[in-house]
Amino acid sequence: MKALDLKLLRDLRRLWSQALTIALVVASGVGGFLTSLSAVDSLARARDAY
Repeated sequence: MKALDLKLLRDLRRLWSQALTIALVVASGVGGFLTSLSAVDSLARARDAY
C-alpha cells in the first residue's frame, strides 16, 4: 500500500464516529428529499383526480 492509503485508513480508524455521523446526516437528507418528492407526487395525483 502507498503511504497515503495507509494514512487514510489510519485517519478513518481514528475518526470513525465522525465518518458515521456524516453518513447518517447524508442519509437523512436523502430520505427527506425522497419523502418530499413522494408528497409532491401524491398531491399532484390527488389534484388530477379531483
